[in-house]
Amino acid sequence: MFAIINLQRRPLAWLVDELPGQVALLEEGLKRSAFPQGPERARISAKLLRWYTTRSQTPYRADIAAVADRIPLYPLNGAAEFACSTALLHQPQPVLWRTLDWPWPNLSKAWGAVGHPSRHGRFVSLTWPGFVGVATAMAPGRFAAAFNHVVAWPEEGHSQLRQRVLQSPYISPLHLLRQVFTEAPDFSAAVKMLMRTPVAAPGIFSLVGLTPEQTVVIETRGSKSEITSTRAASNHYQGHQARQHILADSRARLAHMHDPFVRALGLPFAWLHGPVKRRDTAFAAELCPAAGYLRLGRYNDWHNMITVAEVG
Repeated sequence: MFAIINLQRRPLAWLVDELPGQVALLEEGLKRSAFPQGPERARISAKLLRWYTTRSQTPYRADIAAVADRIPLYPLNGAAEFACSTALLHQPQPVLWRTLDWPWPNLSKAWGAVGHPSRHGRFVSLTWPGFVGVATAMAPGRFAAAFNHVVAWPEEGHSQLRQRVLQSPYISPLHLLRQVFTEAPDFSAAVKMLMRTPVAAPGIFSLVGLTPEQTVVIETRGSKSEITSTRAASNHYQGHQARQHILADSRARLAHMHDPFVRALGLPFAWLHGPVKRRDTAFAAELCPAAGYLRLGRYNDWHNMITVAEVG
């Protein structure tokens, strides 16, 4: 078990100094990952991040500047290539099921739950030290949300996608989600912000609110967004009639999250099997903003999901 770390009025970069063990795990994992980063590449990466802050509409320039020189934090902040699955349950109170998968060794050991202040109350983000955006979070009494990556330009690899994100004048979708949790007072306001704000990378937002009808999947492709589902999302568009590269297991994961039998399972993480049980899953979560609980899980050494924290 572990406690939520509350930022209060401290800057986000404080976590990098406060959690040296997690940072060391990220550094060690990066050396064994698909994105090796030596000193020279790290220097160039930090320069790219600073350049991004001068072009982008992100309100988090100070946070990026504070972590730009920290290895291995560029891959976290310069990309969004998470392979994720989400399901939105309607009854009796909306619940968001979430897995976040990324082939970065030690990622599952380095994350934590961080409480962010806002004028509408605290929200809790599942994150890593130095990660400026929000990929999965819950604001008790307001809403819960997650972001899924989509490869909308099939000819591009991950490095080209990161370059496209950094060169865009629009806000990163992960920074937008943090802004939404900070500024939106309720589910309806959050949906409006996500629908109306152009973003630098394609992807999918999943949101649940406080009542059964408050579940929505928003697919965004830069300046255009549309609501396409109220039940589930993986890593490809369900509604956009656009060219995209569909990850090998994305359709199977989406079908699993749509399965009525799976959705009827009531025990914690009973749904976490089949195609959504991946070896690169960093964490799984069950978030219910109406009841105010956040259930977190990770794999043990035998690749069984265990609940490591339940808040609320």
